[in-house]
Formats: sequence, C-alpha cells, structure tokens
Amino acid sequence: MVSLGWLLGLVCSSHYAARQGVDPRFVWKLVSYMVPVVIVSSKIWLLLSDWHFYSKYPGELLQAGGSFYGGLVGAMLLVTVCSYTWKFSILTLFDILAIGLPIGHAMGRLGCFAAGCCYGKPTSLPWRIVFTSQVANRLNGTPLHVPLHPTQLYEAGAELINFFLLIAMCRNNRTPGRLAGAYLVLYGVERCVIEVFRGDPGRTLMLDETITLMQLVSICLAVLGTILLLRVRGRTPVAGIPS
Repeated sequence: MVSLGWLLGLVCSSHYAARQGVDPRFVWKLVSYMVPVVIVSSKIWLLLSDWHFYSKYPGELLQAGGSFYGGLVGAMLLVTVCSYTWKFSILTLFDILAIGLPIGHAMGRLGCFAAGCCYGKPTSLPWRIVFTSQVANRLNGTPLHVPLHPTQLYEAGAELINFFLLIAMCRNNRTPGRLAGAYLVLYGVERCVIEVFRGDPGRTLMLDETITLMQLVSICLAVLGTILLLRVRGRTPVAGIPS
C-alpha cells in the first residue's frame, strides 16, 4: 500500500507539474532520489525517538516501518538541496510534491489499517474496530479483541480531504508556495488532533507528559505553513525545466 501510495502521489504530482510548465520527467527523477532518503531518514527518526529500545534491539529497527515525520524531514531537506543545486524554484518544487503527498499518505494509512499498526486507544464508540490477527499482534503489538479507535482510517480520511482541498486550490493557484503552506497547516492540525486518539507505542511524551513529540512537531508544521502562506502572498510563479 505504501508503494501504491508513492506511485499514485507521483502521478498526481507529475500531472500538476506539467500544468505548471515543468517536465514531468524531472519530478520522477527527483522522487527516485527521494525514496532512499526517506527510508533512511524515517529510520533515523525512529531511532532517535526511542533510543532506549532500538539501541538494545537494533534488529527491530530494520523490521519497523519507519516514521512519516522522519521521512517528511528527509524529503524536505533533499528538495532544498536539489533546488539549490539545480537552480530551481524551491517553492514550486514544494507545491508540486504537496499535491501528491496527501493521496499517497492516505493509501499508506490504509496499509497501516490492514497491518494493524498505528492503532488507536480503546473506545466504546459505535465505529470502534477490533483486531484479531495474531500476526498483527506479533509484529506490531496490536491489541487483540479490544475495541479501538480506527486512527488509521481517521488519518486516511483526513488526508483524502486535504488532497481534494489542494486540488481545488491548484486550479487558480498563481502563487508559488501556497499549496505547500496550505498542506503544512492542514496536516499539522489534522495530525495534532489524531494523536489524541493514538494508542500505539512511540508517542514520546514531553513537557510533563502533556504533549507528544508528534503533536509538538505538528504544531511547528502548522506554524511554518502559516508563515509560508503569509510570506508568499502576491508572488508570481517561477516554473520551468532546470538547466
């Protein structure tokens, strides 16, 4: 599902790139560099967020799926480097990738639901779900026969909404960076809320256990997105094939 998400997101980003006057082949080239960077950075994030565990059991790090935020940080750093190296508008690049990111992430979260990872806290709500797979329990520690919040579906649904909102925005988008800023705000708020219902380990409580690391990062993303939206107002797009 993650691989399918990568492909679907790439197709959407390539289509938007063509509309902006950017050769879609350039997007495929960029993403081909991005895949290994995202895999490594997502593992590094996991290692740093739970050093006590993974330093004792390094083999578990290879089996773990990785962290979305770790992958996002790695992708953003790569885009920054490529933009500088290829003399290409960084805001245009971020916009192109922002279009495909939410739909790809939504597919990945459906994979999480199928695998039983990233599960929610116990609940008695009517839409609760119950996992029964011994494989999910062995690989992910998924609680069995316990009604849980379907947090994977919460995030998949929220990302689909984000995707359609960005699609609506791109039809009249004349400001580079606007789509990227909007995505950071939308996802930052979304993830901050969904974290309240997450029950899987690795939440990394901070500030006297009042907030998780993911929520803190989500707030920072939303603030960064807001700043970006304020700074790019009135700018004209810069697009084209890099030299």
